[in-house]
Amino acid sequence: MTSPSFNPYHEWLGIDPSISAPDHYQLIGVPRDEQNPETISRAADAAMSRVRQVRPGDKSQEWARVLDELREAKSCLTNQGR
Repeated sequence: MTSPSFNPYHEWLGIDPSISAPDHYQLIGVPRDEQNPETISRAADAAMSRVRQVRPGDKSQEWARVLDELREAKSCLTNQGR
């Protein structure tokens, strides 16, 4: 069972621990005004790489969910205006 105080965003991505549900920009670590798809893509890939380096153990569901959220953030932010 996962500890209720475990915050995968903080533990695996270094996001401020007070943020329990980061938006797409916070999740991949880019400013909200970032519009360059290459910059966003590189940041998302780097975040996914950090999470993939984690051995999730009993937190495999959270690990998979965070990776899914990172993929969704990358897709959403790089396809704006299309």
